[in-house]
Amino acid sequence: MFKFIELFARSYMVGLASSMISVLLGLVPLYSFELASGGPAVMFWSWFICGIFTFFLVSSLAEICSAYPTMGALYYWAYRLGGDEWGPFSSWIAGWCNLLGQIAGVSSGCYAGAEIIAEIIRLSDGLVLSDAGVFGFFILLLVLAGTVNSFAETLLTSLCYISFVWQLVGILVIVIWMILAAPQHQSAQFVFFEINNQTGFSSLPYVALIGSLAAASVFTGYDTASHVAEETTNSHLSSPYAMIGAVLNAFVLGFVLILGMNFCIQDFDYIVNYSGSSEAYTIIWQSVVGTKATIFFLLITLVAIECR
Repeated sequence: MFKFIELFARSYMVGLASSMISVLLGLVPLYSFELASGGPAVMFWSWFICGIFTFFLVSSLAEICSAYPTMGALYYWAYRLGGDEWGPFSSWIAGWCNLLGQIAGVSSGCYAGAEIIAEIIRLSDGLVLSDAGVFGFFILLLVLAGTVNSFAETLLTSLCYISFVWQLVGILVIVIWMILAAPQHQSAQFVFFEINNQTGFSSLPYVALIGSLAAASVFTGYDTASHVAEETTNSHLSSPYAMIGAVLNAFVLGFVLILGMNFCIQDFDYIVNYSGSSEAYTIIWQSVVGTKATIFFLLITLVAIECR
């Protein structure tokens, strides 16, 4: 029985941390930005580099979490490791950075969800929402998120599992469907080394740094497992394992989605030079699987984003 409880606690923690590292949220809404800020090459290699360095970082934090499995997490760790001289200031910085990150993370997720809804409406009815319309859905999703987090605490546990499984299955469905349906596939040379710079900057290293922001934005939130450490069994093990497991899970799923999307691009020049209202990911999906399946993919992405 104890082993079952321990396994359940660890799976919950992995689901909780993995739901915060939403691959679909980070890569799909920012896909157009990535194609313009370096193209497929920067998209792939920035994911690899950011993922490797995030693994080094999470390994260090997991070791600290094992020593201090407390609710305060980063805030408390900064205080203990900073000592009497730097502890108060370090914890103050950690606390405010965490708060601002949470505010920005929730806002960006809701706005990405609003953009996905706008794409679904455009494909379904041909109606192109104005900026005010997108902003209205953004406010609606913010209110929904605040309501669920304030008054439906028991639902949050289920959402962690749903988010974890939904993201895993959803990415596999999207990628496998695209690979099987694509009339043609891009070469490895294109996927790993094709550069596209539409940022206005001539320095390729600087453009690569800009393009890597999308990958860096995904690898956040894995410390979530440490914030609820005191509510789990064997928190000195379950929380660190969950943090590392969540990063590895996102690392693999991100590669699957990036490679699946980029290998299935049909007309790259048309996509990067497109000036209409469609997003790049919508154009790619439509050209491969059609409009109805594209709406289905958008719904998968929307649910994954909002479960976060």
